[in-house]
Amino acid sequence: MRASWFVACVVALSAASRGAGAACAVESDGVRWCQVASSSTPSGLNITYAHAPGAATLDVRVRATFSGAHDPGSAGWIALGPGSGMMSGEVVVASGASGGAGSAATYYQLTGQSQPSTLCGAACALSAANVTAATGSRTVVVRYRDANASAGATKSFVYASSPSSWPAQHTTSRRGGLSINFATGDATSMAMKSAIKRDVTHGVLMLVAWGVLMPTASAAPRMKFLFPDGKWFLMHQIGVVVGAVVFVTAGAMLLAQHDEREDAHSESSTFDAHSRIGVAVGFLWLAQFLLGAFRPNKNVTDSARFGFIPSSWRKAWFLTHASLGPITIGLASVVLVLGAVLIRDKYVGETDSGVKFLADGGVYGIMAAVWLVCAFGAWRDGFAKAKGGLENYGLREPTPSESERNAREMRFTGITVSRG
Repeated sequence: MRASWFVACVVALSAASRGAGAACAVESDGVRWCQVASSSTPSGLNITYAHAPGAATLDVRVRATFSGAHDPGSAGWIALGPGSGMMSGEVVVASGASGGAGSAATYYQLTGQSQPSTLCGAACALSAANVTAATGSRTVVVRYRDANASAGATKSFVYASSPSSWPAQHTTSRRGGLSINFATGDATSMAMKSAIKRDVTHGVLMLVAWGVLMPTASAAPRMKFLFPDGKWFLMHQIGVVVGAVVFVTAGAMLLAQHDEREDAHSESSTFDAHSRIGVAVGFLWLAQFLLGAFRPNKNVTDSARFGFIPSSWRKAWFLTHASLGPITIGLASVVLVLGAVLIRDKYVGETDSGVKFLADGGVYGIMAAVWLVCAFGAWRDGFAKAKGGLENYGLREPTPSESERNAREMRFTGITVSRG
């Protein structure tokens, strides 16, 4: 009798110590629920927890009510679970077209994909979820266990909500993270910053580099009518050099400001294609840059450039350089389009002007305008050539009059040509 009384006292004291400092009360369901500090939770999210009686390790039921700014409405979804971001962790997603009895609870393993699809297996830390709905709110209660943590441990939780049906993505204002102390009920908000400014800046810089400067530079040799007397070569050089600086800046900025918790949120098949083709564009650009820097001299009578590049390689060099250019620009255009799709999907519902510009047609409009101008210039140049005006760049030996014009172009651009 005394032993059982002693055990009951120990259990009671243990339960009381777990809720020390937290506002706890036994509710109508007979469960002692403790309130997570509301000063740290965002408006529209209320979280309480209840320890399993007598548990030596962490075994709690977590109850989260989403309302106000986090109200999913009748068709949306809510999500809650242990983790620090989209790269790892587990969540229970409560979704359903009608809420209440129509709501469904599904457990997902977070793997970095923007739309979780990996179901949580038998070792899932979450279980026994129950979903209820009321006018203007939805509540999920889920059991969370961690055999490697003490009953009063501090754990990180992520949450999200959306008024659109699952798996529609949430906005940045509808997601976040909390570090919850299950002994005191204290909570601190986890910094989950938005990458909108960085992503928009990256997108705009890439659009300038590969949507404007590089295509114009690539088309300049075919627009001698618009840029006569060697100006086409200067235009080509300026476009390539400035475009390269903008391109490298945009790429370096993305790497320097990488945030695993935020960037993981954009991972998808579109993201994979965007990044892989982007890397290929980078290598092709480097090859083109080196081909331009180590080009053979134009006249077959000239000495070897840099002492080892014979002028006889000019035709092969031209065919390679002229072929890689359109291929690189074409692949870069695909990357720009995929980037616009990524911005649209990652920041669905956002009102940022940069997001709207890139996602709602800005990329396509700029690209179409530049391509139209380049196409017109090339056509006009071809028309001039048909009238017997300009030389066919590098594919045949220049006539005496064309050689003189070449010399003027080279002098204009500061290149010294040896003439035999």
